Amino acid sequence: MATNAVTDDFVIWGPSVASANALNAVHALYYLPRQYKLILPTATAEEQASYDRILSLIRRDGLDGRVQFTNKQVEADRHAVITPTKTENHLGHIFGHSPEELASAILDAARATV
Repeated sequence: MATNAVTDDFVIWGPSVASANALNAVHALYYLPRQYKLILPTATAEEQASYDRILSLIRRDGLDGRVQFTNKQVEADRHAVITPTKTENHLGHIFGHSPEELASAILDAARATV
């Protein structure tokens, strides 16, 4: 499997672009330092409208270069996975109902990996 290397970054594995939480995940980056990067799966043709909304948010909030769309494995020493529900409470898994809650959960996960 091909990989992309990300160094000195905290990688956040996000949901599908069509997920209700995808916009929150992108918007959460606004509250986080630049070394926090979001990886979202590549959008399918059926997800084009959602993908366009996400691209618009990235441009509006100046998040260019902080969101990557790929189906390839990305290597990262520090990372967290956004879950669709709060009940999936495993180490490194995070959840938030809003961008602010999600950003807070991401920071908590980052502190736990130090």
